[in-house]
Amino acid sequence: MKRRIIATLFILLVAVTASGVMLSQYPEIKKSVDSLNEYDYSNNLVRTILAANYAIHYNMANAGQPGETSRTPSDVYIAPSESARESTSETQSDESKESQALAKANAKYISGSLDTTVQQWDTTLKYNCQNLVYYAADTVTNQVQVSSNDVDSIPNGINLKTYAGKVGTVSKSSKDKDGTRYHYQWVITISYDNDGIASIKNQSSSKVKMTDYMYRTEQEIFLNENFPIFFSNDANDIYTSDVALTQQEVQQLRKDYRFNGIRNMTFVYAVPEKLIYNDDIANMLGYFDSGYYWSESVVYLLSILAAVIIIALLVPVKLLQSSTIAFEFSKIPLDLLAIFWILIPFFYLIAGIPEVMPLTYPDRAIHVFNTSNMFFPYAINFLYLFLLYASALLSVISFKKAWKLGWRKFFKHTFLYKVFHNLKQGVGKLFRYLDRIDLNDSSSARLVGIILANFFLLFIMIYLVPSSLGIFLACVYSLALMFIARSYITRVKENYRNLLQVTKNIANGDLDKEIKQDLGIFNSFKEDISSIRHSFKNAIEDEVKSQKMKTELISNVSHDLKTPLTTIITYTDLLKQEDISDEERQNYLITLERNEVRLKHLIEDLFEVSRVNSGDIQLNVQEVDIISLISQILVEHADKLQSQNLTIRTNYSDDKILMMLDPQKTYRVLVNIIINIGKYAMPGSRVYIDVTDYGEQVELSFKNMSATEITFDPSDIVDRFVRGDKSRNTEGSGLGLAISKSFTEIQGGSFHISVDGDLFKAVMRFPKTR
Repeated sequence: MKRRIIATLFILLVAVTASGVMLSQYPEIKKSVDSLNEYDYSNNLVRTILAANYAIHYNMANAGQPGETSRTPSDVYIAPSESARESTSETQSDESKESQALAKANAKYISGSLDTTVQQWDTTLKYNCQNLVYYAADTVTNQVQVSSNDVDSIPNGINLKTYAGKVGTVSKSSKDKDGTRYHYQWVITISYDNDGIASIKNQSSSKVKMTDYMYRTEQEIFLNENFPIFFSNDANDIYTSDVALTQQEVQQLRKDYRFNGIRNMTFVYAVPEKLIYNDDIANMLGYFDSGYYWSESVVYLLSILAAVIIIALLVPVKLLQSSTIAFEFSKIPLDLLAIFWILIPFFYLIAGIPEVMPLTYPDRAIHVFNTSNMFFPYAINFLYLFLLYASALLSVISFKKAWKLGWRKFFKHTFLYKVFHNLKQGVGKLFRYLDRIDLNDSSSARLVGIILANFFLLFIMIYLVPSSLGIFLACVYSLALMFIARSYITRVKENYRNLLQVTKNIANGDLDKEIKQDLGIFNSFKEDISSIRHSFKNAIEDEVKSQKMKTELISNVSHDLKTPLTTIITYTDLLKQEDISDEERQNYLITLERNEVRLKHLIEDLFEVSRVNSGDIQLNVQEVDIISLISQILVEHADKLQSQNLTIRTNYSDDKILMMLDPQKTYRVLVNIIINIGKYAMPGSRVYIDVTDYGEQVELSFKNMSATEITFDPSDIVDRFVRGDKSRNTEGSGLGLAISKSFTEIQGGSFHISVDGDLFKAVMRFPKTR
């Protein structure tokens, strides 16, 4: 008993001492945080000031003169252009009238969006930026507007009007004429001239510097995002704004309307040294920046934590485990403790010291507890630290105990072991039960057994509490359960019969019937059966298509071989005649030579296709400059292209694009495309050749207008013996694109044909390296 008390007191003493030491380091941590805490003007704060500028400027413009009607933000910032006011309805064409009417309609929608935006900025300024003190003055009309929290709400605060005329850096430690110290941690003055150009006149913080360039850059981004119709040059910004407009509508709007920005204004903004409100300004200035507390406190916390762990390791486990606290703590599974300490860094960063520590500062405590009494903040911090260090001490004790007992034996007491053990038993029982179910057999007997077992169980339970009503309810429950279960079993058997029938239909060759009804537990089988049915159907369709292609192949080969052979035979017979002239003989020889070359090319193409399909082809991969290769081919076929009066438009740089390719195969791919263009392109049209380098891949694009209407399927044109000219009046074997596609793919590339009306487009992609 005495040992138990001593052990408990020792654990409490260590945890309390560690917490007190850590708590004593809070002033040093805060001092370090204050020295590191710098404000970030680059994004949110600048945009907040920009939004405040427009909200304040609108309120001043809307104040107007006595008796003047209230104006909306769009009335203030959107106005007709000079050209729109000068034009009259008598001098405008109908088309111009229609454009201006459309511009007015669109301007109405845009005005609604602008009104909403500026009003939201005004709401944000009033309710989410209460720490922001401001003074605004119109340099032309001398109209002034100040925030409600200027001077009066700042102890000994100086009216910001005293800053408005100062240029340069104003030190926050300077004093006013009456000797009162400025009570703002930073002050900045922004001035707009007659052209609406903003400049920074002065700023009070030595830590930060906001330049004119930084402010104007953020202002440009700000205007592009919020008023894209008038400022953005990016079509995506305009078309994805609240009102989607065409390019013509945007041009008309910019012609008929202009944006009246802020001009001839001076804004002075300040933030007190001690923040009064927990608002957006406080968050943006990093006043409660948890990242600084994390970086500055982690060294202290880990050092003390290491000392606690060393103490726990040095003290004998027999002494510490006798404590009631340690005994109860050791019941926590070891794997859960491990997970807890693995997650400690994340927990510490999100909900630990960085969030708890600032509660000990008076200004933060006022926001949270509405009191200047520091008992609660320090109590919360002490409790947090005590639990952390006590948990570390007790965890070490548990790990030491596990080491002493042996990890294998201790593993049986872990949460993970219990979960897997129970899961294994439950899954085993489930599988054994499912293994005994035969959906083809009647399950009525098993169903009755289950219902009777359930009935007797309920009967025994109700019998222990005598009540005739309980027995009656048990009977009603058992009967209802029997009907529900019987209905379920019937539905399962019906679904099984439907599934079995579809399977038999597939076996008999009927592939058109689909399973549309819900099959319950057999839905997974339904998806598999549907997949099998589609696979069989596609296989049959592919086989039919293959047979059709074989027939067409034989027909096309016979036709393409027969034509030059017939010509050769005919002209050979003519040459045998003795009464022909030398000129006729020469013409016959030219015709013979042309058909011999055609026959030779056809046979070579057939061999190439055969070798590609059989895989009997070797690649001689070398470094190839694709730009030079295209230029070479265009020069070689310039006569053919010029004979059709085709104009070539290339879109690629003069720099080399080196790729690892087979030069002969790649040459053949590109030559076939150029020859195809020379045959089928519309005479007098333009041909576009683009080469785009995507880093790891290079894309080649060829586009031309067809001389005749394109009626073929783009996916079929790359098949063997398929021509764009179905009448087969043009020369060629119909193998050119098929060979190009094959040679592209064996080099690791892709070949794609697409059509849009009569526009024919061939796109190839080659990898740069292999």
